[in-house]
Amino acid sequence: MKSRFLLLVLMFLALAGAAWSAAADSPVSLVLTYKARPEARADFLAWVETAGAARFAAWKAGGVFSDAQLLFSTFPSSANPDLVAILDFPNLAASARWREIERRSPGELTQEALRLAVVESGNYGEILSRAVAAKRDPARAAYLVVTYATHVSAAEYAKYVLGYTVPLMKE
Repeated sequence: MKSRFLLLVLMFLALAGAAWSAAADSPVSLVLTYKARPEARADFLAWVETAGAARFAAWKAGGVFSDAQLLFSTFPSSANPDLVAILDFPNLAASARWREIERRSPGELTQEALRLAVVESGNYGEILSRAVAAKRDPARAAYLVVTYATHVSAAEYAKYVLGYTVPLMKE
């Protein structure tokens, strides 16, 4: 099924065990999820759109990571994160500066933001596929973030994604 609204496809394979050494020189992403306190969701969105976005932009400009995307959920849900931040690094070693930032400011949340939300999770992932529409308007972009547990090895799952899911998304 073709979709004109799915403008960005990100597929990650969580790095574990032997995959760490294989990915040492490969680009990696850190996927952070955040949950707003229910009564503060609107204020957290306002922080993300202003001060939060500026902070992440400054870290990118300073070379802490090569790119970042902040994806805020359209609708509140107790089952899904309110914000997904995807930080791209040229390799695993390049994320060392970010790990130092995390020690002082978990998930890059300021004291103000920590009153509004918490970091739920942070996981490294290997980028399996990424595509961006040629004519993309970020203000109108739609993103689909799906997480689930696999029941096969990382290598088997990567083969499945590259052989089945990625071609479907390109139709």
